Amino acid sequence: VSQSRYYFGALSINGSIDARGSSGSWERAGAGGSIYLSGGLLTGTGTIDASGGGSTTSEGAGGGGRIAIYHTSLAGNFSYPTNALANIRAYGGFVTSNSTRNGAAGTIFMKSAAETFGRLIINNNSSFATDQNNRRTIFNFPTSLPSTSLSFNPATGNSTLTLANAFVERYGDSDAFVGMYLNPNIGQNSTQTVTDDTMFEVISQNDNTLTVRGNITAVATSGNVFQLNLRLDELRVVGTGILEVNNGVILTDKLDVTNGQIVGTGFVETTTTDALNLNANGGVIRLNNFSASSM
Repeated sequence: VSQSRYYFGALSINGSIDARGSSGSWERAGAGGSIYLSGGLLTGTGTIDASGGGSTTSEGAGGGGRIAIYHTSLAGNFSYPTNALANIRAYGGFVTSNSTRNGAAGTIFMKSAAETFGRLIINNNSSFATDQNNRRTIFNFPTSLPSTSLSFNPATGNSTLTLANAFVERYGDSDAFVGMYLNPNIGQNSTQTVTDDTMFEVISQNDNTLTVRGNITAVATSGNVFQLNLRLDELRVVGTGILEVNNGVILTDKLDVTNGQIVGTGFVETTTTDALNLNANGGVIRLNNFSASSM
């Protein structure tokens, strides 16, 4: 699987940054790779592609890869949202002889300097007609488990939560949960919503421990059930993409499920009804909890 990192002041892409998976015939196709871009203006007439490889037999296509873009502004083929959705791609691969073996979409994360949390896009290029478990993009983080140890270090202002082997990342990422938000005690209050709970940003991790900013001992004790949540400004699940959420996704702005699906045992919650722009045209939200709350 290919990995590409680019740091730039201004970047004009008039060809392609390509991390597509290899195609297959009598063997399984390859998954898309990863692309990381960080800089100022991103523009050009080209494409950024980490799609999975296709296949001509029933052996199975590759899933889409991962793209992360940190920027100050977007223009040309990458202006957001219309051009970016068409030219920044992490589609699942396509099987010409058996569409039930198509690959799941990968993830596209974009964050401007002006945004707090950034935007996540799950887009599968309208490749599918029905829900199939093998082509879901899955958010399934360690959660609903009791911690064995909590501690706060006043000198650093940071806290740790420990549970043996709870944070081992199967794909070898050393910081898979960094940037997520920890609710160290899901029973902080009696309300159903979580946006009125105190949460803490994860700043580092190892297999057994999460380190977060702030004092978690103010709201939790050892043995409380914790939960990891993803915070975003915007979430788009489009183009027959399917996102399975078994944890929490908290949004400050837009949720778009045009011709997509959000399913699972978790929840999606928005922090303000004023900023919510829900477009479920042709889409499905099937979760334990979906809510919009004015704070």
